[in-house]
Amino acid sequence: MEIEMAEHPQAVSLSLVHSVMQIAAIGAWRYGQGIYRFDPELLPALLDSPVSGSLPSEVLYRLPEWSIYVETPGMCWMDAQLFGFWAHLEWDRDKERVELRFLFDCDNGLIGQPLHLGNWTITEAVDRVFSEAKKQPGYTFTPGLIEKTAEDFNPIISMLLYLCSDSPEIDDARVPGTSPHRAEPKKTKKGLRLFPAPAPRVWAVGTEIGGQLRSASMQEHDSTGKKIRAHLRRGHWHGYWTGPKTEKQKFSYRWISPLVVAG
Repeated sequence: MEIEMAEHPQAVSLSLVHSVMQIAAIGAWRYGQGIYRFDPELLPALLDSPVSGSLPSEVLYRLPEWSIYVETPGMCWMDAQLFGFWAHLEWDRDKERVELRFLFDCDNGLIGQPLHLGNWTITEAVDRVFSEAKKQPGYTFTPGLIEKTAEDFNPIISMLLYLCSDSPEIDDARVPGTSPHRAEPKKTKKGLRLFPAPAPRVWAVGTEIGGQLRSASMQEHDSTGKKIRAHLRRGHWHGYWTGPKTEKQKFSYRWISPLVVAG
């Protein structure tokens, strides 16, 4: 099937743009078919670690696969139940910028949403997207939508940052010790080709650290027999540069897990 595109991106209808975003996200996902499932104890602790300040955009370039699907139990996107989301990187050739593209798997359908990457906050990144969207004929949005979208993006970005951080705990229960990777083209008689993965693969995220958090939250008794309950001090993100200052340094980003208090 051929789609006849207009000469200028601004002339493409919004309905066609959404269709292209769906094809791009799911099409790129076919080559790895990774489904990322966070430990039920790790996920709330991670979502309770808000992303503040400028986005560490360089970290988000390190997605473990070309396109990934992340499960989101109990979460919502714009007040709709969210089952999960696809995420992948995109290069806008006309604007010459990198975008992080999302396809949200909601109970009311698939919703595409880009995010402009750069040295700015999540709210500023969303504002840049809406500023571009306003250039489309007939496009309108309600007051407060930018703030609401940024608020819903914060936990999503926290999940992605963990997957892209220096040492994320990602494993396959069926094949322990393995880790995800970006599919590479293979040589064929017709040149290099990318082949789809044979089947979806579920990656368990944070199983060990989730177990540690569960142990820390268990009830214990003190010397008098009185019950005490350990609690967790909120985790946080920590970024720093590594390597000699005379060379190009690498930006490292880590999630510092919650601190156990009275455990």
